[in-house]
Amino acid sequence: MSESMTNGFTRIRAFGSLLNAAIGFVALALILASVNYLSQRHFKRVDLSAEADRQLSPLTKQVLDVVTNEVRVIVYFDRRVPVYKHVIELLRQYEQINSRLTLEVVDYEAKPVRAAEVVARYKLPVNAKDLVIFDTTGRTHIISSGELSNYAYSDVIRSESGAYLHEIKRTGFKGERLFTSALVAVSDSSPKLAYYLTGHGEHDPGNFNTDGGYGKFSAMLSEIQVPLIPLTLAGANQIPPDCKLLIIAGPQTDLHAEELQKLDAYLGRGGRMLTLFHYNSRAGLDQLLEKWNVRVGANTVIDYENSRPNGALVATRFGNHPVVRPISTAQLPLQLVFPRTIDVRDPNANKADSPQVQMLIETGPNSVAFRDYFPKSGPKRPVEEKRGTQKIALAVERAGVPGLADSSTRMAIIGDSFVFNNQLLDAAANRDFAWHGVNWLLDRSQTLNAIGPRPVKEHTVSMTQKQIQRLSGLLVGIIPGATLCLGMLVWFRRSR
Repeated sequence: MSESMTNGFTRIRAFGSLLNAAIGFVALALILASVNYLSQRHFKRVDLSAEADRQLSPLTKQVLDVVTNEVRVIVYFDRRVPVYKHVIELLRQYEQINSRLTLEVVDYEAKPVRAAEVVARYKLPVNAKDLVIFDTTGRTHIISSGELSNYAYSDVIRSESGAYLHEIKRTGFKGERLFTSALVAVSDSSPKLAYYLTGHGEHDPGNFNTDGGYGKFSAMLSEIQVPLIPLTLAGANQIPPDCKLLIIAGPQTDLHAEELQKLDAYLGRGGRMLTLFHYNSRAGLDQLLEKWNVRVGANTVIDYENSRPNGALVATRFGNHPVVRPISTAQLPLQLVFPRTIDVRDPNANKADSPQVQMLIETGPNSVAFRDYFPKSGPKRPVEEKRGTQKIALAVERAGVPGLADSSTRMAIIGDSFVFNNQLLDAAANRDFAWHGVNWLLDRSQTLNAIGPRPVKEHTVSMTQKQIQRLSGLLVGIIPGATLCLGMLVWFRRSR
């Protein structure tokens, strides 16, 4: 074959290779354009994130399914506020599931006239900013932007004086939890007041600053519009008639006899009570609960398979009851600290008017209940009381008068009061346990049988300016350059 023919053949191969590359490039561009066109008109969100950040929880979907009132949701926000995009994206998902939700965005910067109407209608302060308003048939629930996020403070900048300046970062978005709670609150036409017994060393519901406080628990009740009112039963004080739920959280000194009598009368007329025991006191409540077929142990439970050195017990065994069924179905644990036994006094009690007692939580089979684990006077050796699976929380219910609302008695009795404190409320599924326990006691059936929204966390990566420059060079220069060189090398080899 002559040299001229060889050169001609080589040029033809080179031209063919370039033509193939050009056709491939055009085809790829057409495919991408088609995908983009179709995605704008036919889209479906698929959640692939590790924490399911964008997927609504089963509880939210359940609440949305049973909302029958027309609910107006007004997003009174400046669109430039960073959290706005999270708020509007989430609420649009709510609107897609239930058409009775009407969503309106009022940008107070862009629409001052409409903003003034919202301020007047809902009696907002003149300088009010960045709110989400839920409104149905005259009942409203307002959430501020400050409530929607968790924040972390860090010392990142040092001033000339040597002092550190604080940087505030948003580390979590609580929108779904608050929005779903707001829907429950505005959908419930009857007011719910909860009273919190004080005067015996109980956990402080106003304390947000220390681990042992109940501030977070109190805030959770506020989210579902259940105001928590302090109550003392000393002297002539009585349990108010409007008390829909009485909470006794970790009393450390005994209640007086007249206080126990008032509690007995309250339960006898269909009261609802959440009782949580401190590890070092039964506060005399064991005598009252004996009448309801409940035995409160003077002991401390150690589960050798599920207890930690610091006393925390991870519970994974639950009964078939609305309070814990969602947690059991989702295979989520609870975390308690040094619980005591809460057992059925007489398993054979079967009278028609006997209270129905159901197990909520029990320990594993390798557990021991000890007496004198925390001796009140002088050093003592713990005494083994019983081995095996131990019940540490029960639900009690006695049917009321047929046709008479709120006449049935309900109690949730838990052998540990730390389970809902500031430190543990957001541990494991403790918040779900508190949520379902309170709503079962208040007979809010629409909020049961599903797990609530999990915490949504945002992760940040800290880099120096030099590291940012290196990363920019890698993304903008090195990677595209390497891709180009590889392409030219392949073309050169094929053209030979």
